[in-house]
Amino acid sequence: MVSRIVKKLLPIALFLLAATAFAHAGHQHHFLGTVKALQPAQLVITTTAGTDAAFTLTTATAITRDGAPVARTELTAGRRVAVEVANDGKTAVSVKVGK
Repeated sequence: MVSRIVKKLLPIALFLLAATAFAHAGHQHHFLGTVKALQPAQLVITTTAGTDAAFTLTTATAITRDGAPVARTELTAGRRVAVEVANDGKTAVSVKVGK
């Protein structure tokens, strides 16, 4: 009796486990903080949680303020930013610069 129930529930449990494992596929993450350092291909921010986070900047990284493109030179130390990161967890897709 118990083995029949297990045989019926096991495939369902495995399916739900697999679905949960891939639930965040394609999800981009957002970080809020202030600019700590800017290198030619890297942005380091201090997050609102107080930890440092480094992100790779590429030619495809969009840097904007109020929806309009701005130069990387706007990423000065202490400037508030919101960074959207790709699935790899380290490449900045976009950086929104605060006022």
